[in-house]
Amino acid sequence: MRLKLKVDKRVKVSPLSTKIYEAGYEGEFDDTLGVSWIEAGEAEECQAEDVTDPVLTSEQIQVLGQAANEIIAAQSEDGGQIDLNAMKADELREIAVKAKIPGAKKMKKPELVEALQAAIDAEATSGAGTDSESGAE
Repeated sequence: MRLKLKVDKRVKVSPLSTKIYEAGYEGEFDDTLGVSWIEAGEAEECQAEDVTDPVLTSEQIQVLGQAANEIIAAQSEDGGQIDLNAMKADELREIAVKAKIPGAKKMKKPELVEALQAAIDAEATSGAGTDSESGAE
């Protein structure tokens, strides 16, 4: 169900973590939550064309993955992957901005972690092993 939130909402995304959606956020939510929020006056249903969910281009995903891998390699002595949740929001935001993720400057830490992890996973899945671009800005 596509909703536009009228108030800030905290949604449990796993047994150990939650995600905060700010008032004005438009996106896809579980039907059960959506109906209860609409009935409580906390959200309104919206049409798909009204939704402003950011969509990453393949170029943005590649740049993001490269930037994330550089930071991970720099912070991890063995070059292995580190926990994004252990990083500060400013560090995560810097990576997301470099990757040109829409709205990155206004994202909260949980949103940054989610966007970065999704992009890293997408790059790993796509097998992006190109070294033709070094991400100069």
